Amino acid sequence: MTYLEANYRLTENRILTGFSAGGSFTLYTLHTKPSLFNGYFAFSPAAWYDDMTVVNHFNTFLQVKTQSYYRPALLYFTVGGAEHKLMLEAYNNLEQSLVSHTSNWLVWGSKVNPDAKHNDNPALSITGALMAYDEFIN
Repeated sequence: MTYLEANYRLTENRILTGFSAGGSFTLYTLHTKPSLFNGYFAFSPAAWYDDMTVVNHFNTFLQVKTQSYYRPALLYFTVGGAEHKLMLEAYNNLEQSLVSHTSNWLVWGSKVNPDAKHNDNPALSITGALMAYDEFIN
């Protein structure tokens, strides 16, 4: 980011988007470097692997960081309704963590795309994510 800021005109509006393992990376970046972006889109994040490690780390982050962190950010995550049950379980666990640990800096939205398979989900999700981000920054 330092290189980009030094060589290009950038605004504060920055989005990180990931799908599957990239969606898990997006969640990882949000809970390890939350100030890098103000928009985080995670489509079908592979948050289920290693006994829900991503979900567990994210849940811990919400418990600890939300009280001290104040730069507004948006998290928008989705899953396909026809995905593997572990994907749906991870999605539900992420959603439950966000409901249980509300914060004044993290705005979030989520959606299950009915009948969508894993590879179909990103294309079905991007419009909703961008609309949520536009509402968030305005």
